[in-house]
Amino acid sequence: MIGVIIVKNKIFCVGDSITKGKVWNLNERRPFITKNSYPVILKDLLDMDVENDGICNVTSEDMLLHIGKDIVLENGGIAIIEIGGNDCNPNWREVKKDPDGRHEGTVPIDRFKTNLAGIIDAVKKYGAIPILSTLPPLDGDRYYNLLKRFFGDTIKKWIDKNGGIYKWQERYSDLVKATSEKLGVYLIDIRKAFLDTTDYRNYMSLDGIHPNEQGYQLIANTCFHGLCNILA
Repeated sequence: MIGVIIVKNKIFCVGDSITKGKVWNLNERRPFITKNSYPVILKDLLDMDVENDGICNVTSEDMLLHIGKDIVLENGGIAIIEIGGNDCNPNWREVKKDPDGRHEGTVPIDRFKTNLAGIIDAVKKYGAIPILSTLPPLDGDRYYNLLKRFFGDTIKKWIDKNGGIYKWQERYSDLVKATSEKLGVYLIDIRKAFLDTTDYRNYMSLDGIHPNEQGYQLIANTCFHGLCNILA
């Protein structure tokens, strides 16, 4: 049974480019890392030491290698784990070549499940408390428009056959939630916070996969309320 915890040191926000704070604004040629990432906002909300350990392009397999090396956790701290957005991406070049073929995510979902359990164990090994985070929903139309620029429209056949980009990514987020329940690990449901808004797309960047600055504020607020409930 999950009980109340006490944070002795600080909060580590562990994840990919969403944790890092990547944003792609309308009318800008390329994405950038915002100064207002969710860990920065969360630090102000909590008035606690919060560390941004986001690494762009990281998958769950990469994270297993980074914990204890680039990501140095402390005994008694909390690790908010946001991962899966890069895992779920198929090799779009291969999809373009063979839109009728079978393509897995960069990290197939069964291996992602194993990796999540490994990440949780690694966090606990260093004496920190793991908290899983679901993935923000992506905007399938915006993301497809970006992909089409690089890979053409032949990829749409595979996308449609597999239920759409939104549903493909959602499977990984659902697995995060299921893993939390199965292993008795705390969960902050970021995805629900986005979907509970009037239109979650207002909180997403031009690429459809990263939040905009409003989105990072929403993530920080959701983490703040989640942590307050956990620490109460």
